[in-house]
Amino acid sequence: NLQNPDGTIKAVAESAMREVIGRRNIQAILTTEQASIASEVRDIIQGTLDAYGAGVVVNVVQLQAAQPPAQVREAFFDVN
Repeated sequence: NLQNPDGTIKAVAESAMREVIGRRNIQAILTTEQASIASEVRDIIQGTLDAYGAGVVVNVVQLQAAQPPAQVREAFFDVN
């Protein structure tokens, strides 16, 4: 039911990631909550794609690199 499946899936995934990340503390994102973030993002993506009737199953969302912004990276690692 999607005219541009790749683009739609990418947009939905980016939106879900922004939503989940925006609700969390940066410290937790970078340290302890990556598994729960991935799970929540997967659920949001799947729910949205199901609502679109996309016919896509999301098996896993994996965070590959969670790092603080370049401007504060050195200070973050000093504190950590």
